[in-house]
Amino acid sequence: MLPRCEAELRRGAMTCLKRFYHRENYGEWRDLSNHGAFPCCGKLGLELTISRVYGASGVICHLHCDGGGGRDIPMLYAGTQQDVDLFWLELSLPDLCSDDDNALYYFEFFLLRGRNVSLYSDTADQKGLFFFEGRGRAFRLLLYPESFDTPAWFRGGIMYHIFIDRFFRSGRQAMSRTDIVVHENWDSDNPAYAPVRGGFIENNDFFGGDLWGVAEKLPYLSSLGVTVLYL
Repeated sequence: MLPRCEAELRRGAMTCLKRFYHRENYGEWRDLSNHGAFPCCGKLGLELTISRVYGASGVICHLHCDGGGGRDIPMLYAGTQQDVDLFWLELSLPDLCSDDDNALYYFEFFLLRGRNVSLYSDTADQKGLFFFEGRGRAFRLLLYPESFDTPAWFRGGIMYHIFIDRFFRSGRQAMSRTDIVVHENWDSDNPAYAPVRGGFIENNDFFGGDLWGVAEKLPYLSSLGVTVLYL
């Protein structure tokens, strides 16, 4: 009964991650919680808000570079406000970029209750997070050179993300593979999924969209005000 009650309480418990950025010419930390990419200069502050329902005695941030090793960094307990605990971690971005001005990191949080890891963070949108018993999806941190400047043709534009296979079928290009399954009904057919997370999947089913289909829809995309296509 107690585990079930705890799960019910956790379902509505407040958790929140904020990202703050600071550099020498800033007067104060700036809330850039909607950002996932930062220049290789200054500091990044991670503020984690956790409901006291979780009973956290501490939080560890697990940070690892794409294709490389990782490390566990204890977060600093920063106080309690209105039934939530605040934890803080400050990262020096130049230290993370010491070998390469371009770097991709992943980070997640381990929640301690007592001396042991009890729960793990999971995020579906790189903004919100929840804690569960098993390892979940990690947050991404992209670092780029301080000298990088967004091209003028891109700045202020409207980007449209296209998954080519699901966008539009032109009928001008035949599938060259013989082992594929083509979904004829775009509205009701579902792509193939593994029976369990991490399970084997053939990756041989398609809906038939192609680049010719994208080209045919360029006038339509332009009418929407789209200036950049992300394929």
